[in-house]
Amino acid sequence: MSDQDNNPKSSTAFSRLNVLYIILVLKNYSSAHHPMSIKEITEKVNSDYYHTFNEDCSINQSTVSRILDTLCDDISLGIQNVSMDFYDDEANLGFNILCVMENGERKWDYYKAPETGKGPKKYYYYASVFTTAELTTLIDSVEAYNYFSTDDIAGLVGKLLNLCPMSEYLSKHGDTLSAPYRDENSLVLANIDEFKHIIKAKQFAKITYCSYNSKLELEPRANYPKVVKPLTMMWSNGYYYLVAQFGPGYTPANLRLDRITDIEAVTPTPEMIQDYKTDFNFDATSYRMKHPIMYGGEVEHICLLYLDTPTNGMNNALMDIFGKSTKIRPATSAEIKDNLSPAILANSANGQWMRADFASTGGGAELFATQYCRYCKVISPKSLQEKISESLALGNSLYNE
Repeated sequence: MSDQDNNPKSSTAFSRLNVLYIILVLKNYSSAHHPMSIKEITEKVNSDYYHTFNEDCSINQSTVSRILDTLCDDISLGIQNVSMDFYDDEANLGFNILCVMENGERKWDYYKAPETGKGPKKYYYYASVFTTAELTTLIDSVEAYNYFSTDDIAGLVGKLLNLCPMSEYLSKHGDTLSAPYRDENSLVLANIDEFKHIIKAKQFAKITYCSYNSKLELEPRANYPKVVKPLTMMWSNGYYYLVAQFGPGYTPANLRLDRITDIEAVTPTPEMIQDYKTDFNFDATSYRMKHPIMYGGEVEHICLLYLDTPTNGMNNALMDIFGKSTKIRPATSAEIKDNLSPAILANSANGQWMRADFASTGGGAELFATQYCRYCKVISPKSLQEKISESLALGNSLYNE
């Protein structure tokens, strides 16, 4: 090896990095909407990576063109005259550079061969991990979550923004970072990481579950800490939950991750493993579908009558919470007569009474029916109807003493 090869500032040494620099420039600055010309790529490589050195440490347009032709002709690295299905091929090396030419409609076509009336070739990096629309929704979701601290938000959003090319720059929604309602002592990310490892290792966990006291401080609930079997973690209704089993024969319970402290992994005994394995077979997908509102307990068949008007949004509410598996049809005359008084019917002439059937825990259905009590009535199961009636009566008494 020559002295020039050993000199990190020599043009020979730098030339070995030219392929990397070109890929980085395209990844950082190009997109399908902003392909780059040879001249633009050359200038960016020199300004971003060679600007602190003398003229010998630079790259010229002919070198950039030659490297890109090689990348785009090598199916293992890039693409030219290859269908978009290629990108699903696991054999590629994780990046692709697309060569395009501008047509007469100011749109970009995939390059095939020089044709009359078409402009020079341009290039862009295909593809970022996420599209700009996907990144926008992820950033909005992160910033909207109250139980991330300001530091959590800044770190997560910063990492997401790094996945977006500069040509598709997304600005932060900085007004949400210092919102006064944020939990600056958030446990969510740390707890997610802790339970992820515990669940993967098929271990149990000793946990303390807390509630807020009158000083808005977390304090342990009675009979904690407890040993539980973590099953999965789920996002629902704006919160993260741990789904866990408290013992053989127990229905899984949903615990807010932001209210769990003092997590300790517990290696289960052979007896514990056998008891839980034979007693309960957990299906996370099925569980999530049956618990649109994260209340524990047995899933029941719920039937309710509701008034559908042009303005009350009841159909939207049912779909948002219980999903499209909800069965909806007009209520029959008998159902209306048996469950609704003449006074109620007289005040609902501007809408139509409908029947909805869905699966939910009693607690979830009770929350929905209480929230929308002006427009709906649970008709089965009767035990749930009676419980809701009692709750509404007690609530009403607070306002009508």
